[in-house]
Amino acid sequence: MTLIRSNGILILTAILVTSIAADLDAESRFATPFENLRRTHDLGTFGEEMQKALDQPTTNGPEDVAYLADVCSDDKDELLQDKALRELEVLAFEIAQSTAKPLDAFRPVMAVSEKHIDEALAKPSSKWAGTLAWLTAFAGLQPSPRAISLLCRALDDKDNRMTDVFLIALARLSPRPAEAKRILLERAPAFDRDERVQILAFALDDPDFLAIFAKSLESTEAWEQRQAIKYLVHIGASAKPALEILYRLQQRPDLDKEVAAKVKTAINQIESSK
Repeated sequence: MTLIRSNGILILTAILVTSIAADLDAESRFATPFENLRRTHDLGTFGEEMQKALDQPTTNGPEDVAYLADVCSDDKDELLQDKALRELEVLAFEIAQSTAKPLDAFRPVMAVSEKHIDEALAKPSSKWAGTLAWLTAFAGLQPSPRAISLLCRALDDKDNRMTDVFLIALARLSPRPAEAKRILLERAPAFDRDERVQILAFALDDPDFLAIFAKSLESTEAWEQRQAIKYLVHIGASAKPALEILYRLQQRPDLDKEVAAKVKTAINQIESSK
């Protein structure tokens, strides 16, 4: 899994992050396929209509999230709820590739998910456990104490197919409970180089995780260094604990030229971030 793509989806991010207060009377592009599915339960037609909706230019991001969140709150139709949760997860994942800021537009989905916390605790592989995980990992929303307990427990479930998402969620907890730190530290030695930067970039406020992340920053592989630096820029102000390592990198005479340029850019961007 990767949270950053070079092309990103900056238009959608700008709409959702800076224009959430837009006119919510505008209709979501998902309204027609979902309302038809509510009426007919015809999944074939729904798939075709959803493809047409997804092919449309993304000009109504806030309305899409608001509409799908409203569908999720309707427990009368589980089929629609499941489909809406899936689309919301995709939206949150895509937006997370372009910003590390909390996505307030997804808070209604968190509220719905918290209502199902008993169900999620009883079955950590349930859709609600997964939803609480991606809401924290991708949307950056902080869960309740009971949901935090769920995030920790779910990683021991052999049916959990979203391990990396749950680990990112634990890394993004603020404050980070001792149990979450213990789990991350126990699993960190088994992280590959991608997992190390993708997960621990969100935990650089802790010196123990910063030291592990530094292995990628100070790697002898230029590709790994570039990936680590990209994540530092992605998380912005949260990367400030890594500045001393970047300053130290600047002094390395053997530093790859492209990496050196990216280090300089990262320092400037992180220092100016709020």
